[in-house]
Amino acid sequence: MTDTPQANEFLNHIFDLVGELMEVEVRIAQLQGRKRQIFDHGSQELLELAERIQENNSRHLRLQREI
Repeated sequence: MTDTPQANEFLNHIFDLVGELMEVEVRIAQLQGRKRQIFDHGSQELLELAERIQENNSRHLRLQREI
């Protein structure tokens, strides 16, 4: 390839696009990590709520028996 302004401009454009693609890939990886954190946190909260419901149901049944 000859060293012409058009060729250099074309190569610079390719390098710019590759750089942008790499930035997007990093951002996607960050978002996937954040998605996993949100999912894990939500799962933990659901587990804690389920445990509280179980405890409340047990108390309710015990109180019903006492009545």
